[in-house]
Amino acid sequence: MTLKARTSSTDLRRHIGVLYGGRSGEHEISLQSARNILQLIDRKQYVIHPMGITRDGQLASARDSVEMLPGLPWSGILEGRRPSEPADLLNWSAPLRKTAGSDRRIRLDVAFPVLHGPFGEDGTIQGLLEVSDIPYVGSGVLSSALGMDKWISRQLLKASGLPVVDTFLVERCRWQSNPAGIIRQIKKTIGVPCFVKPSRLGSSIGISKVGTTGDSLRKAINLASQYDYRVLVEKAVPARELEVSVLGNADPIASVVGEVIPAGEFYDYQSKYFDAHTKAIVPAQIPKAIAARARRMALQTFRVLDCNGLARVDFFLDRHTHQLFISELNTMPGFTPTSMYNRLWQAGGFSEGEIVNRLIRLAIEWRELSARRIY
Repeated sequence: MTLKARTSSTDLRRHIGVLYGGRSGEHEISLQSARNILQLIDRKQYVIHPMGITRDGQLASARDSVEMLPGLPWSGILEGRRPSEPADLLNWSAPLRKTAGSDRRIRLDVAFPVLHGPFGEDGTIQGLLEVSDIPYVGSGVLSSALGMDKWISRQLLKASGLPVVDTFLVERCRWQSNPAGIIRQIKKTIGVPCFVKPSRLGSSIGISKVGTTGDSLRKAINLASQYDYRVLVEKAVPARELEVSVLGNADPIASVVGEVIPAGEFYDYQSKYFDAHTKAIVPAQIPKAIAARARRMALQTFRVLDCNGLARVDFFLDRHTHQLFISELNTMPGFTPTSMYNRLWQAGGFSEGEIVNRLIRLAIEWRELSARRIY
């Protein structure tokens, strides 16, 4: 059972540990998301503990965590915690600090892992939080891992009757032993143009668009295989890129549909985060029937992959046939001031602060529900 945290005999606020940074290539995006979220958490309800994770995976001290996000109004955030005190990842369930005048230590009531990509959004940090018996924002171990692994998630979605684009799996060991044979198989099954991407990575890192089956395909697979031992070769669809945000646990709701119009040829890392010419249209200018279908499919995807808390579901809309394909589900989407996840909810009348504080309540609610299991 969670020990209720107090900073004094009259302080009934819960303690929130906000994790950010991390080892993945999305470290900087995590910092941007955390900067926004830390300013949105209601300090009347919560005591905030910033927990930065360095690029080499070390949990920073309180002082260093603050220095990772310079310029924020930190007053009151480090209540009772020594600036040089590290937070021990393996001892979160025992705790961060002692109460004033007591040897009793206080534990986290909720963790908010604002971590994108591997070692944060893939079930790893979620497993540690489960072992430590700490409620946390977002999906659990299995659903986080499924959301990160595009190949496995697509097999599950396809088996559930949801449409995904045709995809060919390339395993690094087989590729290295027979690249010519694999290229022949790709030409026969997928053809060109196609996209090549790591199976388990986010933010469009390591993705290439390929127009021929010669050296460009070989280079694209070699690039993607640097990021993961499994690589996806995906049939290119003449598509518009749509996105839907999902919020909730057992009875989730879907946002309006948004559309991303990338500055470049496709929505790569540069277009997603740094190119001012990339446009986000909220709501998307699409027929109501297609919007309704996308929202239904987003909720189905959320349930099939057993998610809770939040997710963003990305779609391809074929420009000619108007068929929708599920591209992927992100279990911890970006939460910067310009991120689509919050922009889609804002279009539906939710403020960013409402979203963040609802996510914390959903984490507590989910732990109470899941604690009813018999082990």
